Amino acid sequence: MTDRKTQIVVNKLTILFLVLVNVIVIRHGYIINEKWYWLLLITLPLFLLAMFHARQKRRSQLKPMNKRPKLSGRNVLNNSTTQMGN
Repeated sequence: MTDRKTQIVVNKLTILFLVLVNVIVIRHGYIINEKWYWLLLITLPLFLLAMFHARQKRRSQLKPMNKRPKLSGRNVLNNSTTQMGN
């Protein structure tokens, strides 16, 4: 249980850190010197990758809870008619 919590905290802290770095880079690029913008070539893909990874982790954790047996229309009809006949 503690492993899952630490993974979630690390993911959120990584995303927060990358957001702050991107904000600082954009601010310095706009105010101080335009040469700061080249850092966005590194930080933006890292941010997008971290967001994608966090989203995939969340989906993989939610999937096992939402599993239901899928019945086709034919099986539903067969099941309802057999129950009615009993």
